[in-house]
Amino acid sequence: MTTVDGMREIAECTADALAAAGLVFIEDERLDELAETLRVFLSAAGLPLDEPRR
Repeated sequence: MTTVDGMREIAECTADALAAAGLVFIEDERLDELAETLRVFLSAAGLPLDEPRR
């Protein structure tokens, strides 16, 4: 799994959690944008992304 795949999976989980909380429903076609937003946020916050272990 690459970092991109990992962020996509995290975006899917985040979208599911937001929907379960009744806050917002994120369409599947918007998950790549959510993944990129999460990646940029973590980078801006100075939180390093580790490459997933195989």
